[in-house]
Amino acid sequence: MNSIAQKFPYLVRKKLKEGEEVRRVAQLDWRVIESDLQKPFVTSGLEFVPLPTLDAVKRICPKRALLIGMTHEMDHHKDNETLEEWSRREGIDVQLARDGLRVYIDL
Repeated sequence: MNSIAQKFPYLVRKKLKEGEEVRRVAQLDWRVIESDLQKPFVTSGLEFVPLPTLDAVKRICPKRALLIGMTHEMDHHKDNETLEEWSRREGIDVQLARDGLRVYIDL
């Protein structure tokens, strides 16, 4: 269990602080965890790999990253707040993309 807790900390129950809410991902009924910790975690056709994605963003180091392919069940506002904190800490602008998002670029 220790290795799974290190690789998937968002799947392990933790005590909530006063006023803290349970994240949607913590409410999912995860039944399958691969024994190969290097393999992306996949369940019900949804590939859930936020931590490896952020690791890749750190390696690539773009000016801005828009994450696509997320389910509409995610709380985009709260998740973007979390990504905003990560962005400030790492110095890379990262946020979830959304339907209708317009991205302007200089050519």
